[in-house]
Amino acid sequence: MRAIDKESADALSGIRNVPVERLAPAVIPLLRTCGLLSMTDPLKEVPGMLSSMPVTHLVLNISQECNLKCIYCFGDEGRYGASGYMRSGIAGSAVDWFVRQSGDADRLSISFFGGEPFMNFSLMEEVVEYCLKIGADKGKQFLFSVFTNLTLLDDKKLAFLKKHDIRVSVSLDGPKDVQDRQRPFRHGNRSSYEVTISKIRQLLSVMPDSNGSATIMGDTDPAAVRSFLADIGFSKLSVSYTSPSLFEDSSKGCERNLAKAAEMMEADAEIILELIKGRNKERLKDYLNRSVLFEFVDRLHQGQPVYFSCEGGKKTVAVSASGEIYLCHCLIGNDEFRLGTVFEPALERELYMKPSVLTMKKCSRCFARYFCGGKCYHDNLGMTGSAFEPPEDACNLMRQIMELAGYIFCNLKRDDIEFLIGEGIVQEKPFSFGSVQQDLENLLFELEENDLSDEAFTTLAQGVSRKEFTQNIHNALKSLKSIR
Repeated sequence: MRAIDKESADALSGIRNVPVERLAPAVIPLLRTCGLLSMTDPLKEVPGMLSSMPVTHLVLNISQECNLKCIYCFGDEGRYGASGYMRSGIAGSAVDWFVRQSGDADRLSISFFGGEPFMNFSLMEEVVEYCLKIGADKGKQFLFSVFTNLTLLDDKKLAFLKKHDIRVSVSLDGPKDVQDRQRPFRHGNRSSYEVTISKIRQLLSVMPDSNGSATIMGDTDPAAVRSFLADIGFSKLSVSYTSPSLFEDSSKGCERNLAKAAEMMEADAEIILELIKGRNKERLKDYLNRSVLFEFVDRLHQGQPVYFSCEGGKKTVAVSASGEIYLCHCLIGNDEFRLGTVFEPALERELYMKPSVLTMKKCSRCFARYFCGGKCYHDNLGMTGSAFEPPEDACNLMRQIMELAGYIFCNLKRDDIEFLIGEGIVQEKPFSFGSVQQDLENLLFELEENDLSDEAFTTLAQGVSRKEFTQNIHNALKSLKSIR
């Protein structure tokens, strides 16, 4: 665990339970500026429900078959309860439905998923060609991605991926012993590691920005796996953790140890902070492509609350091989999360349009609720039996991530932030110190220019005199400048 400096911590602890009316007037605007004080119950500020939201990301499960037999697969070995391949007519209807649901959005994305999507490559080709045609007619731009084990890659498929700039995410769980143990071929005794590694080299020689993705199981060291993916050539990579299957007799192999993830992020925090302070922009950018921690630092920097853990059922939905629409790709085949079909105009998604702090009781009591968003519906259900109750191991990890993100953020000076903004690593905060200072200075000018009598001003300011009000603004400006 990391912390802010003792002086700041003691000061904040000292006013934690002090009623707002007892705070020094000059302190209140500063605390509100820093996002440390709300004048209302936070839950009352949460939107009750999103009234509507266009769908802008479609996951097409074009193959509910797989040539591997991963021991931890959450998708019933790629079958999702009903094996088969998506047909051309269903794919066309799915794209038409998607375009209608996208409303005025002009940038849409489609992900090809499975099973192994390259087992239905001909349909992938058809979908891309159809999207280009309908996009030209409707004024829509389509972006494509594919999630694959890559074992079926050949020159034709690679040329197609390159031609259409399809973003590729490759599943590789680590060195040979790990990969072959966790991701064996369904038939035969071939090494999936040897096949996949040769295909990765072929892919990266043409599309070097492809993403490497590993699933961590049991006590496997995530930092070692991440380093392995970087060593074989992936500049963009990610690690995730096993999650229980929701299909009968398919729950084996979902052991996980998230404490190791926390250890990895502890180390990440020190490295990231060191790279920022040393202005080592190239190494920093490279490191941020392998660690998710800085995404949460930026979340603190922007100061925007997170009401949802994912876009499932909102901007994103998944379509099964048979044309049924689900909350997300992980939940295909589970009727509880079926939202409709591509042949129907409506989506039954009202429940998932409510913020998690309103639908997840556990979240409403957590200090990290607006930092996290409620975790994954699929993982929640598999681990606790309810999609609306996050598992404790995931909650503990998220709280640790928030502490580490806070440690980094609290150690960043203004010039560090300006360096990150200048390098395009973070965006300028919409509600920044600079903008608050300007607003306070504008308010001072307005106070000097208005012609209200002192008596009228005191009445409008609910008993605060013009002189006292002006002095409070000067004090706030002084404090703000000392922080900057």
